[in-house]
Amino acid sequence: MESTEVLEKDYQTVYKPLIKFLYTHPEISFSFACTGNQLKFYKKRKNEILTILKELIDKNQIEIIGGAYYDAILPLLYPVDRNGQIDMLSTELRQNVGKRPRGIELYQDCWDSSLVNNIHTCGLEYVILSSSLVPESKRSFLPIFMSDLGKNVDIFLYYNDLVPDEEMLAEEFIYNVEQSVLKIEKKDTHLQLDADRIVAITLTPKQAAKLNESKWFERLGKYIDENKDGRVKLTTL
Repeated sequence: MESTEVLEKDYQTVYKPLIKFLYTHPEISFSFACTGNQLKFYKKRKNEILTILKELIDKNQIEIIGGAYYDAILPLLYPVDRNGQIDMLSTELRQNVGKRPRGIELYQDCWDSSLVNNIHTCGLEYVILSSSLVPESKRSFLPIFMSDLGKNVDIFLYYNDLVPDEEMLAEEFIYNVEQSVLKIEKKDTHLQLDADRIVAITLTPKQAAKLNESKWFERLGKYIDENKDGRVKLTTL
């Protein structure tokens, strides 16, 4: 569990600057995941950030992702405790930012197929997992449909190999994304429709802070705005 000092430092160096940037750049979409401890800290000491998050959510510019309230390793818990952890954070998010989460992020990507039932029962639609957990042949930049005991959820994979650094040009990042998708599309000859591919990328707080400080997000938004006919568009899940 993060200490108050760590939460304060992360707020000042990562979240406050990034949310301030998003507020003035509506063309950039973002998804955030937070722990129950982090949300409790904001509620008690930084209530203004919750107000801004709610406004950005209402504009469909950002999305807040759920999880286990105490960053628990869910597969190690009894089913009733899994549901309690997920519902506790979902309820807190609804009360503080006005909307329940639609998806869930798991601590350290600790996944087990039995979680499908818990995630669905808690009213969530999808889970985000590392692409390293899935065989390369299954990585299609499309949702993976998972079912257990008659309950269903979608799995969206995130790709660490596509994470940019602050020195990377925006056009280089877009090119890398496009080439990765094209490579998959050439293999998926069985698809009858030209499906929209979803390329999810997860950033650590440190990575997000560096990209924001270097104005990388601003350059990305500008590049996409200048190339509106391009294939890549920013969106939440």
